Amino acid sequence: MIALFTFSIENNFQPKYEYFAGEMGRKLEELKESPQYFAFSLENRIKPRHLEAVESGINLPLSVMLKSTDEELRELIKQGGG
Repeated sequence: MIALFTFSIENNFQPKYEYFAGEMGRKLEELKESPQYFAFSLENRIKPRHLEAVESGINLPLSVMLKSTDEELRELIKQGGG
């Protein structure tokens, strides 16, 4: 958790929070349960996985969407979210 304090507000926290609240339309409570969200790459991990889930019509918990391996994520999406 301490590592989060080394991230830039302008370059890391703000764009990721705006994507979380705006594009993903998620609630702050979920972010409080998964603060590691800010440690993942917005362009390489968060956006692609979110878009894949949306296109598949499933809603995965934030921690599952981000912490799963690529293979686990594909399987979850194939199964319709679990």
